[in-house]
Amino acid sequence: EALPRLQKNLPSDVKIGVIVDTSDNILNTIDSLTETVVYALLFVVIVVFLFLGRWRATLIICITIPLSLIASFIYLAISGNTINIISLSSLSIAIGMVVDDAIVVLENVTTHIERGSDPKQAAVHGTNEVAISVIASTLTMIAVFFPLTMVSGMSGVLFKQLGWMMCAIMFISTVAALSLTPMLCSQLLRLQKKPSKLFFTPIEKALDGLDTWYGKMLNWAVRHRPIVITGCIVFFVVSLLCAKGIGTEFFPAQDNARIAVQLELPIGTRKEIAQELSQKLTNQWLTKYKDIMKVCNYTVGQADSDNTWASMQDNGSHIISFNISLVDPGD
Repeated sequence: EALPRLQKNLPSDVKIGVIVDTSDNILNTIDSLTETVVYALLFVVIVVFLFLGRWRATLIICITIPLSLIASFIYLAISGNTINIISLSSLSIAIGMVVDDAIVVLENVTTHIERGSDPKQAAVHGTNEVAISVIASTLTMIAVFFPLTMVSGMSGVLFKQLGWMMCAIMFISTVAALSLTPMLCSQLLRLQKKPSKLFFTPIEKALDGLDTWYGKMLNWAVRHRPIVITGCIVFFVVSLLCAKGIGTEFFPAQDNARIAVQLELPIGTRKEIAQELSQKLTNQWLTKYKDIMKVCNYTVGQADSDNTWASMQDNGSHIISFNISLVDPGD
């Protein structure tokens, strides 16, 4: 929006245009993460519905998830942070975790109701039975993410917000699982009638088959403890050996639709010749790759003394630096 106003104040032979727009990559990343959060929420609800087989139980989980995630926005508002790539990544990670405690409480309360208990009594006794386990599970997760809040330097910039958000979400999800979930169970859950045979019978058969298979495998593992322990040790050692062949990098490579090219001519080449060659190559590339190349700009010559960034790079009358912008990878 500001470019047309700036263009009016410049000489007629000076043109202003957008060469590199990094905001496109940022917006695409945020849109992708937002879509991931929505899909994760949808898949969690579907999986809970298929495994529990009760729409009332699924409704309780659907109420618990946004309540736990809203806590992260409260933290962002208090701490002065923003909704960015790190915060959205935290939400996508936490969606699957916030339902763990609620499902444990919900399933135990449901078991008491199916045994004939009154829903209110089942909510009280069922929650008391698993409260310690739920709290221990949450503390374990917090013990994993809390150290990230004490990281300093560039890593702290990347992971400190992630650590605080995950800790806040885990804490609120536990409070909701031990208070809101039992209350909703006492009001919504009833003794379940037989579900629809057309829809739930195949799912129940598949889950029963999974239970049978797991029971057989567990029985075999208990009766063959030396083999199981040896197999675990071998798997651990092989994992350590494989870790040696894994490379390291600060950030993974990503396609941001930009290409940097540096062309080095013979030392002593005049700047006019390098500029003529640069313009020729630019025209050829724009003509040949017009469908995928949006902008191609180049720089030639020695950097000025006040251009600190350029002086840190290789430059001279014989060095040509191209900066090429391509169409969006999604297009």
